[in-house]
Amino acid sequence: MTGSSYSSITNTWLQIRIKPKASAAIGAIFLFLLIPRLCGENLKEYIYLDGKAVAVETGDAGCGPYSLTESSWSFNASGGNRSVTVDGGADSGCPWTAAVETSATSWLTVTGGGNGNANVSFTVAPNTGIMRTGKINITDQLTNITITYTVNQANGCTYSLSPTSSGTLGTGGIW
Repeated sequence: MTGSSYSSITNTWLQIRIKPKASAAIGAIFLFLLIPRLCGENLKEYIYLDGKAVAVETGDAGCGPYSLTESSWSFNASGGNRSVTVDGGADSGCPWTAAVETSATSWLTVTGGGNGNANVSFTVAPNTGIMRTGKINITDQLTNITITYTVNQANGCTYSLSPTSSGTLGTGGIW
């Protein structure tokens, strides 16, 4: 190697560039360049200098913070379809999933999961009973942090009388 050239070692997230000093007695200059990456766990790599391990490590690139364009929606008894936008924060490559809490799985269905900024679409079935509430959990797949979207649906109970009319009770009494 000449005094002005570099030798490089590269893996998926770290590049080490070595430039020898003009005199072999002085050693070498090491440049550690962290290669940009999508969010993920902490990464650690070891290099060996004179037989000793030296750790080079990064913190989590950071997913989120996730947020929703709205935190809830209310449907009438007939139900319907809707979607909510998940804002994945600064890093749009972070994966997340969307799932209905088990208490609402019979009437609330969700299509979801994605990376960063994307929509979660869901369907609410018609309601023939009392008012109900369900929750959709959006979970960051790397940190397991969950945010919740609430779905409310109006009472769908219907009532009728039979018979709808009656004759006159001349003397009073209970019918």
